[in-house]
Amino acid sequence: MVATHSAAAADAAAAMATSTAKAKIAWSHRTNSASKPSLVSLGRAAIVKADSIDQLRAAATTAQNLTVCKFVTRNCRACKMIEDKFERLAGGNLQMRFVEVRVERTTEGAAFCREFGLSKLPSIQVFDGEQRILVVGAVTRDSFSLVEARLLKLIRDRHI
Repeated sequence: MVATHSAAAADAAAAMATSTAKAKIAWSHRTNSASKPSLVSLGRAAIVKADSIDQLRAAATTAQNLTVCKFVTRNCRACKMIEDKFERLAGGNLQMRFVEVRVERTTEGAAFCREFGLSKLPSIQVFDGEQRILVVGAVTRDSFSLVEARLLKLIRDRHI
């Protein structure tokens, strides 16, 4: 009985250490003040968290293929509704880079919104380097399938 209890305690400690490590990865963008974007691990893929125009440009220009960027705010209900769909899309498309920008965290504020033509959130934009090639504003959970269809068409047309 004592051995079973010790094994259970060891398993619980290992699970806690793993979840703590995952939390550090997920929240690293809050403590990372460097100009380098941080990553949130999602299994095989990762979503880059960008907090400035420079970080977004760096993420887009260093990508080998297309960059899919989701612009959201913390208190936006529609933004939260598409979060799981965006994560699933990122996890299944290793040929593209996925970026999330929390607009309220950007260092440029309103200038950031003007730079990227953000009038309604959530918004998804696709970049090929610094060139914006697709803009879908006011994305809802129901219209997300339209975003997926457009991305698949871009992949087919570009033979990615």
